[in-house]
Amino acid sequence: MGKNRHLINSLLILRAENFDLEITLVGRNFESTSALAKDLGCKVELDLQTSINSGNFDIYFDCAPPQGRAERIASAINAGINIYSEKPLAISISDIIRLVNLSETRGVITGVVADKKFTPGFIALQRLLDEQTMGNILNVNCDFGYWIASGLDGQKLQRPSWNYMKAKGGSLVNDIFPHWAYLLEMIAPVAEVFSYT
Repeated sequence: MGKNRHLINSLLILRAENFDLEITLVGRNFESTSALAKDLGCKVELDLQTSINSGNFDIYFDCAPPQGRAERIASAINAGINIYSEKPLAISISDIIRLVNLSETRGVITGVVADKKFTPGFIALQRLLDEQTMGNILNVNCDFGYWIASGLDGQKLQRPSWNYMKAKGGSLVNDIFPHWAYLLEMIAPVAEVFSYT
């Protein structure tokens, strides 16, 4: 997802449209990250903390699995770097509150990806909701889960298994639900979430 959705289909398009973006990649596997960086005309760094401490970056974007994300983001905030993060920002409420307070104290700009609500289907839904043409909505059923495909070079569908694995920072509640919860907010505030495992 980081490679296809965020890098190739977002940041590189902005760069091609003359936005002044210098992109540096840091990944779990330096060899594959280096090859990707070379193919896409990006820089590469070996160590995330060294990159954060370098003073060379205005924005830190975290699209790695959520496990450890709160610590990575806190480190970037402490270095005075603005934050953009995939969902979820953190797995625990206490970590989210800590990051919000830290960002306010340090005066950095923060954001969390909310891209789906700007897609054509959800723009149309928002228009219908604003025009109140559907009447009262009494029930919403959301069956979710997803398969990742790049759409490039005939690659086969593949599921990023960590999204579904709690031990790796994923799970339906910790990772998949935050990708859709903000869309439910279009219809009504989410007051309570019940999860049975």
